[in-house]
Amino acid sequence: MIINKILKKIVCCTAIVTLLTSNTGFAFAANDTRASSKPAERCTITLTGPHGTQYNVQAFEAPQLEKRSADGSISKTYSYSLENQYMHLEAATKGKRINLLGAQSNDEWDDSISVHGFITINYSTTTLSNGQKGYLLTSVSGRWTKSDNHVTMSGKRVAYTCQDANHQQQITLKYPSSNSFSYRTNYSSYVSDIATGVLGANSHIELNHAGSGTWSLDVTCNYFDNNIIDYL
Repeated sequence: MIINKILKKIVCCTAIVTLLTSNTGFAFAANDTRASSKPAERCTITLTGPHGTQYNVQAFEAPQLEKRSADGSISKTYSYSLENQYMHLEAATKGKRINLLGAQSNDEWDDSISVHGFITINYSTTTLSNGQKGYLLTSVSGRWTKSDNHVTMSGKRVAYTCQDANHQQQITLKYPSSNSFSYRTNYSSYVSDIATGVLGANSHIELNHAGSGTWSLDVTCNYFDNNIIDYL
């Protein structure tokens, strides 16, 4: 079972989501256990080419889409677009050359093929028995869109978690059947944002278009993360 593999990877510390070193799931590793004064939001997006070329893609929090419901639940949305002005070439393939002046190569992303996406996390808050603020991830949703019918999307995976040192079982892996997804977590335990706390969602999709091979798009968006998630 994939989820069992995930749970075996969780390191509980005096330390314990971005996601693995297997093509079938997500793993969680320990990082910093220092207390935080407020959640450290992070949304990391990478696009990796068929020969290892990697771009970092800028993520945008959509404040106009952040909503606070009457019951106190909060919704946060992060969006992204695979266009040159939002992408930074992090690593070119060793022994390969990015052809920026001539024809498109397999190592260069063609941003004329518009691919956009977003991911939304919904959570509620409470005061824990120890006086700390507690968080509960209630639902996750998102979408991938494309403007070119020659682009195919496959290998979709979504993982989400709401965990801390005392609640390590609230981790879920899903395989969306379409280019959009929406899941209620059915989690019940509120967690702290310190001491290995993580609340967030991650997605993976493979993009293929003629002449450029298969590219992997990985999105890791956490409202707070006191772990490092080694994604795919």
